Amino acid sequence: VRGTTALNDNFDWVGRRGTRQLRAMLVRSLLAVCVFIGLVWLYTLNVAYFVVPRRSARTLLAVALMADPQMEGLARVQRQGAYGWFNNVLNDHMQRVVARSLLHHSKAERFVLLGDIFYKQNLPTHAFKHIAERFEALRAVVEPVPMLALPGNHDCGYGWELNRKHLRRFEEFFGVAHGVHDDWPHVRVVVLNSLALDGAKDAYLTDEAWRVVDEAAERQERDWRPLVLLLHIPLYKPAGSCLGDTKPVIMRTKDHTVMEQTVLTANTTADVLRALEPQIVLSGHDHEGCVYTHHFGTGGDHSDDSDDNDNDNKSVVEHTLRAAQGFYETNTAVLMIERADDGQQLEFRVYNVAFWHTNAYCVLLVATGTAALLLIAALFTRMQSANKRTEIERKKL
Repeated sequence: VRGTTALNDNFDWVGRRGTRQLRAMLVRSLLAVCVFIGLVWLYTLNVAYFVVPRRSARTLLAVALMADPQMEGLARVQRQGAYGWFNNVLNDHMQRVVARSLLHHSKAERFVLLGDIFYKQNLPTHAFKHIAERFEALRAVVEPVPMLALPGNHDCGYGWELNRKHLRRFEEFFGVAHGVHDDWPHVRVVVLNSLALDGAKDAYLTDEAWRVVDEAAERQERDWRPLVLLLHIPLYKPAGSCLGDTKPVIMRTKDHTVMEQTVLTANTTADVLRALEPQIVLSGHDHEGCVYTHHFGTGGDHSDDSDDNDNDNKSVVEHTLRAAQGFYETNTAVLMIERADDGQQLEFRVYNVAFWHTNAYCVLLVATGTAALLLIAALFTRMQSANKRTEIERKKL
């Protein structure tokens, strides 16, 4: 009997020891998982650190760029209920995190939104204000860096829908939609209302868009400065110029106003480039993004079927930003303006910064919450076990 009791005590001791070792191993494993997830978070929130080069003595200006966030609103909540509400909250959160990280690591002095802030044009006033008020949370993150916002087709509509009322409503929340900006250091910035350039139903808006082109050209004649051109709809480029490009789409109504377009017309593009001769062009609208070199000069037709290319002796690179939506990896970019080696010219470089896909971000959030809960549960269980052992020791004494 004594031998049996001793043997049972021995097995109990081995069992308790094995259980303690298993618990310790579980806690260590969970700690390792939490450390790994923490490192993933550290990288995820600081992608810009690994992509955007550090500012140097040559850096004159850094500009944070975002295009086509297309914030959704009440309609999604009505359509999808709690899931729609959660999606809006998540996307708003992601944009704030992205903007904060981008500004922190790039040390940008300007923030530019290249249009399509809203998901749909012609929203009723209450739906427009709902999204605009949520946008204020992003503006609070960006401040005190000056923000410049362009209207896109999802904000005010293409030419056939564009009207003064909706354009004025946009400008009340986001500032003047187009104009010439001489308050930027080292460069002149020209913002064009590309929605009206190829013909709006309201001819006044088309005239106003081209008046900005003429005003900028006159200022360049009088006081030349390196010029940065900003617009929502990209300049014309032939089919296949970028990955996934199809034939340019420019649809018109019976009265020749623009109903839909993927790019500006060839003639508009040529006229704008010849008048302004920009050093760099930045645009949005095409969600996949593109980098394309335009050739232009004092003559020639810029269209893809023109044989007159003898005078196209000038060129400019257009960077069309990939969309900042979650399923486009929440893409952003940084424009770095630097002094060239000769000390006279300026160099313009654009660095694309893709953060994460919405699904990947959700998985990371779920993994973080799950790992944290499991770790807390394991530590709590271990503490309970330790307390029991202490209590047993006390009773033995």
